[in-house]
Amino acid sequence: MIKVILKIFLTFIFVSQIAFMQMQEEGKKGTIYEQPTGYLMGEVSLKQRFILEKVINPEDYIIGPGDEFYIMIVTDISFDYRTRVNPNGYIVLPGVGKFRLAGMNLKDGVEKVVDIIKNNGYKEAKIIVVLSDIRNFKVQILGAINKPGIYTITPVIRLSELIDQAGGFNNLAKQNEILIFNNNNEVDTVDFTMYLLTGDQENNPFLKECKMIFIPFGSVDSECVEVRGEVYNQGYYVVKNNETLNDFLLRLVNVKPTADLSKVLIRRKVSSEREIIQVSSDNFDDFILQPGDEVDILAMEGVTVLGYVKLPRKYGYIPGLTAHDYIGIAGGVTEKGSLNKVTVIRKNGEIEKGLNVLIERGDIIMVKRNNRDILVGERSSILEITASLMSVFLTYLAATKYYK
Repeated sequence: MIKVILKIFLTFIFVSQIAFMQMQEEGKKGTIYEQPTGYLMGEVSLKQRFILEKVINPEDYIIGPGDEFYIMIVTDISFDYRTRVNPNGYIVLPGVGKFRLAGMNLKDGVEKVVDIIKNNGYKEAKIIVVLSDIRNFKVQILGAINKPGIYTITPVIRLSELIDQAGGFNNLAKQNEILIFNNNNEVDTVDFTMYLLTGDQENNPFLKECKMIFIPFGSVDSECVEVRGEVYNQGYYVVKNNETLNDFLLRLVNVKPTADLSKVLIRRKVSSEREIIQVSSDNFDDFILQPGDEVDILAMEGVTVLGYVKLPRKYGYIPGLTAHDYIGIAGGVTEKGSLNKVTVIRKNGEIEKGLNVLIERGDIIMVKRNNRDILVGERSSILEITASLMSVFLTYLAATKYYK
């Protein structure tokens, strides 16, 4: 009898544990309902993830095939639907019918759905209509882009994001004349350079009704300048009409840390020769580039350490350092060098001596040979040094005796 009761008890515990685990699992799978509060529902209603720059403006968003709507009709008995705009631009509601939404803005589309439902037997019902998922569509990008092709985007993607996906502009891209071909057969021209310079989002539009984007190529001979020197992106680039040097550098040129932007050299063709124009940074805003110009970004003048140091070469300029500091950066003097024979040569040709000379950009530090090395050269043993000194002494005696 006791064994029977024990078996029944253990069976009850086992069944209870299984039931409890199933309840927990169902709780994890359960849908958390969120009351719709706007035109775009919360995360729970979305079947795919996307990132919004900001809340969708119902007056700007254009409905198209693939957009999904969540519709709730609240009467004595509440019921809801999910429906997508079909390829023909219509949505279908059971018991109501089908009606066209494609091409309407979201605000007008939602109002149309509410009116039609109310006029089909639900006049006193509370009706909630929200955009629950955003469509994907394909757009083609061609021309002066590094990875032309067909890309899948959403209506909340901006032009700049698509350009990034397509690998960025080709060097010869006319960024101020981008053509956007819309589904309504209208063509918009965008000056993307204004977005780069000022952040003007009107020139970085959402691609909500777009089927193709074309970026024209510029002519190397008549529309480009050549960029050279201390930049990562040397080559030919399209220059806009009346574009200043400052705007050109800001939107296109990726300079190296070693670039000297206090001045830029411009080589400009005048008649059959090229004239060299030095433009200081104060005049970047006033200097107008011309097609055919050669733009040279110079390297910053460093400090050169030469002579009897371990690592003779050019070093970057660091304000406040002395000659002694730079000799230390160069690894110190060699066995043949002398810290007592340090000369600093200025850009203007002036010469200063000593370890404590404050170094300026463009200086040359020269460490000279020490006296011991001058006297004995490569000899290193005491015997060799003594023999050398004796040779000098005997030569001196012989000379003095001869002249007596």
